[in-house]
Amino acid sequence: GGPLPGAAVGAAMAAGPGQPGRVLARTVSGAAGRFVLTGLSPGTALEITASHPGHLAASLRTTAPAVGSAAAPLRLVLPPGRAAVGRVLDTAERPVAAAEVAAWPSVPAAARGPMAPIVRAVSDEAGRFEISGLPATRVDLEARAPGFAPLVVRGVEVPSDGAQPVDLGTLVLEPGAVLAGRVTGRGGAPLPGAEVRMMLGDDRPPAVVAAALAAEPPRAVTDRAGRFRLPDLPSGRRVHLLVTAAGHLPVELPGVPVPPSVPVEVELEAAARLAGRLEEADGQPVAGGAVLLRSAHPPRGTSGAWQPRPVAEAVSDGEGHFRFEDVAAGSAVLEVTAPGYVRPEPVPVEIAAGPHDEEPSELVVVLTPGARVEGTVRDEGGEPVAEVPVRVGRVRDTTDAEGRFRLDGVEPGRRMLVAAHLEYDRLVREVEVEPAGSRFDLVLTGGWPVSGRVVDQDGAPVPGAEVRLTGDPAGGEMRLYRATSDGEGEFRFPRVVDGRYALTAAAAGFAAERRTEGPRVSGAPVEELEIVLAPGTEVEGRLLGLEFDAVATAAVSAEGEGGERIGTVNHEGRFRVTDLGPGVWRLRARAPGGRQAEARLVVEPGVRRLHRDLRFEGFALAGQVTHGGEPVAGASVSALGRDTGTERSEATDWEGRFVLENLPPGHYLLSVASPRDGLLDNRELDLAADREIAVDIAARRFAGRVVSSAGGRPVRDALVRLQRELGARGEAGSLITVATDTRGGFEVQRVSDGSYLLAVEADGYVPHERRLEIAAGGEAVEVVLEPADILEVVLGGAAAGARVVRLAVLGASGTVVSQGAYPVEDDGRVRLRRLPAGAWRLLISTPASAVTVVAARAPGPPVEVAPPSAAHLDVRVPALLDTNTSGELTLAAPDGSSMLGQDPSGAPRDRWPLPGGAGVVDNLPPGTWMLRVTAPDGRIWEQPVTLSPGDRQVVTLP
Repeated sequence: GGPLPGAAVGAAMAAGPGQPGRVLARTVSGAAGRFVLTGLSPGTALEITASHPGHLAASLRTTAPAVGSAAAPLRLVLPPGRAAVGRVLDTAERPVAAAEVAAWPSVPAAARGPMAPIVRAVSDEAGRFEISGLPATRVDLEARAPGFAPLVVRGVEVPSDGAQPVDLGTLVLEPGAVLAGRVTGRGGAPLPGAEVRMMLGDDRPPAVVAAALAAEPPRAVTDRAGRFRLPDLPSGRRVHLLVTAAGHLPVELPGVPVPPSVPVEVELEAAARLAGRLEEADGQPVAGGAVLLRSAHPPRGTSGAWQPRPVAEAVSDGEGHFRFEDVAAGSAVLEVTAPGYVRPEPVPVEIAAGPHDEEPSELVVVLTPGARVEGTVRDEGGEPVAEVPVRVGRVRDTTDAEGRFRLDGVEPGRRMLVAAHLEYDRLVREVEVEPAGSRFDLVLTGGWPVSGRVVDQDGAPVPGAEVRLTGDPAGGEMRLYRATSDGEGEFRFPRVVDGRYALTAAAAGFAAERRTEGPRVSGAPVEELEIVLAPGTEVEGRLLGLEFDAVATAAVSAEGEGGERIGTVNHEGRFRVTDLGPGVWRLRARAPGGRQAEARLVVEPGVRRLHRDLRFEGFALAGQVTHGGEPVAGASVSALGRDTGTERSEATDWEGRFVLENLPPGHYLLSVASPRDGLLDNRELDLAADREIAVDIAARRFAGRVVSSAGGRPVRDALVRLQRELGARGEAGSLITVATDTRGGFEVQRVSDGSYLLAVEADGYVPHERRLEIAAGGEAVEVVLEPADILEVVLGGAAAGARVVRLAVLGASGTVVSQGAYPVEDDGRVRLRRLPAGAWRLLISTPASAVTVVAARAPGPPVEVAPPSAAHLDVRVPALLDTNTSGELTLAAPDGSSMLGQDPSGAPRDRWPLPGGAGVVDNLPPGTWMLRVTAPDGRIWEQPVTLSPGDRQVVTLP
């Protein structure tokens, strides 16, 4: 109970149980152990952590107090840490002296980020080391020494009791491997002084890896011959390299094997320079303007797979000058913002690749002074509202503590002013902005308190539970509210706007509680909500078939209807995942090289502990991805089992190679995507043994034009979808979405050969579909759209109040004329503007209502739809769960007709996949249905089920 000065205290935004959030404030405890954290947004759910050398860390959850009030003092107790000893040897069992041993608190791999080690030690001549005060009950150890590869040992248990030092055992270091290479410039000339950054490969997305790699310090600098050397690397692993040099463009090499199969030769392209000046129309300079340089966006309508090159940023000086060094030559755009000036349209530029010592010509960008819009934001009681985002056009500001805002550089004229705050109704007002400036005082309305209590099954309070409300209230924007229960289990949301909300609550040691139909806020407070949390289930087991160094970076998680739970893995390969709720969970382990092992398990209510091992076994699918004969590095390659619940993904290395391991035998969909290069490819294959394939993507340009049948006028902003079709059944592959420009034109820069479904939609026109083959031709396609009629749909029943509906329009033969997610307008109606004249069937559903079929005619009177509340089925086939084999579900009415449902895009469906033998079917109409599940090997399971409105049933087919 004594005060502990010098403890590091931090407040982070509370995330899921056991997962760190963004740090909001930090401080250090004073002589009396006291601390104060300031600058926190009222009502924010927080996790407060404290650490001190020689002590175990402590944390608790709370909510930031309202403005003007102070939180009750927090008390964090830090128990003392333990001393620990160990030994470092080489593979010949000889002691390794001067090895550095570091320890970190053990955290799940998915939550691991850059963090400083808590304690360090150095081994003596006998290889022995001693650490005092290990500050965690589970630690990750790392040992390093010159000439050896670093060793990581995860999840070492450190008992909190006992007087003797903990024996951490023996750490055995393997000899380190060397990765050497050479960097050249133009013409193959050696490039001295180039910096090489490196990080070990992991399973994070390529964009995340690239950002982390750029933040790494240089690991090597090239010599006069352009050579570099990276010693002490773990043999058999892959590393990511980033090579940079002044006057040249950077080059990233993902997934280089250690040691490399071929010498690493890196040629850097000479960079260009760009200079310019910001000024007013009379030539007066504009200082302090922010200038953003981007690669030129492709023409409007280019494939969404296109990704711009990295950006560069500069600020104009006192004379208005700005400058970019080491940028790529070619087409680019400048985006300029300057305080007090109207933000201009992006400026296209051409950057010449001249000699680097030659001064570039200066580009002049003329800015126009804008008007000032200022004012205040208050609530109905006249109190100022802080932290309200206010915008007019592209100019935005956030209100201060007095509710004041100021927008400089607004273009004069009729504009839309928007003020949006989580706790109030969104305010949208059309205003006239005067050239001399304008003032607008705003009043926000709406928002009601929602409160309740979180308890366990015995009625005892559950403190520190995170409670969330998510919903789609009036206004259409998604809202998320968070609160944390206090010591009495009570929680409170100060203001929640009107709408329907789903409720979730989670706390360490409990299964998450999820209510799709949570509280409904409608013009009054909602009080005395009670949330009962049941104890969570713990799943433990072993990772089998992995070598020791792979265990050091393995990660385990469980995914189910209750979300995702991140597990822990120790150095022996034993894993543990906690806080699982009843239902079907997909247990998955990931290891380096794209290896995965998985199993599905059923958690029954009341079961506290389960055992399930995960074995890494199966076949390997290896290959190389090329385009035009050149390797495609950093592409995402994924395999989806058509007859199993298996999914694997891996990124190609610097030579375009990939290996997907531990694949069960079966039929697979292989997908390749490289957003950086705009490349997409899909193909199907069978796997009955280890296999190697070559994926050469023959991508071509595909372009066309959309016009109206009424005079051939171009149709702007038409949505063009190009969907790849695979196999004899024409199953859906990759999707490319394109928008037409002012001339009705569209273009996809790169699309692979194959069969496609081309679908074109635009408001006021009948949708158009056609199937086509894309091959060597490359000829332009013209699509002629016919004018459409308007049909109105009025929603009632369980669909009343919905903001979005899923809707498909079917012809007499069942042909889909149109499908998608349609917004509900302010008057509660859905207006279909893409229907040809005639009689139709409408297939409609909302998150809360069952799929309903109604007849309609266009043109014609409004169609009234009052569907019942949706029923939901959780279907499980244990015989398939045990083998991780997928099944296919159909539902039939008593008359034998098939149940017609909808997929997330609104398209009709009459069958549902059950990956791994389990799945949830939503939006079912009430009634009696015959369930039928078919396995790939022909086995069939059938069972009738009777559903009532709002039912949630679990059906297990024996």
